[in-house]
Amino acid sequence: MNVKGNHDFNVSREKLWSYLMDPEVLAKITPGVTKLKTIDTDTYQSISDIKIGPVKGSFKGKLNVQDTNEPASFVIKMEQLSKIGNAHATIQMELADKGANQSALSFDGKAKLSGVIARTGQRVLSGVANKLTKEVFAALEQHIEENQEDVADKDKTLVEETISTPPPVETPQDNTNVVEVQEIAIEPTPIAQQTQTPTQDNTSMFSAFINSIKRLFGMN
Repeated sequence: MNVKGNHDFNVSREKLWSYLMDPEVLAKITPGVTKLKTIDTDTYQSISDIKIGPVKGSFKGKLNVQDTNEPASFVIKMEQLSKIGNAHATIQMELADKGANQSALSFDGKAKLSGVIARTGQRVLSGVANKLTKEVFAALEQHIEENQEDVADKDKTLVEETISTPPPVETPQDNTNVVEVQEIAIEPTPIAQQTQTPTQDNTSMFSAFINSIKRLFGMN
């Protein structure tokens, strides 16, 4: 069975590549996948529940990413096993750059089926393949839009926080001249150098007073 398709995305080719290389994104956008576990570099274990026409089965197997040429192309090789049959597929993935934040994803490959699912009929299988392809593209497109909205909200919040937070105010330096007052030590005048009050005038006055008393009483 041949599988083929293409789709345009509003995201750069580099960003589209990063989405396709993310196991969490692949598990989210792939219909029916219930588990996608990393086993080794570019090797994953997958478990999925898929309905093919009137038949529904649980598939378990491996998915390998090969021949990577970032961000232009890579090859997906899948092996899915179930009670209703097995599927082996090799798909070439091409990423095209279509300008600023514009890219395209196209794939082309073949799937080999066995068991009950192989007897379902080419028409039914083609219809299932087309349905799954559209679901993958729609889920990937929705994931890209949600991711871009989250980034825009984070950028808006960062801008609002930047605007609401005023820049730190620098305290201007005081250029006023500072006058330093130096203490002048005043040394005490030595006692020997202090001005002494003369006692000669007091002695003369006392002598005159005594002489007056003597004359008063006739003691001279």
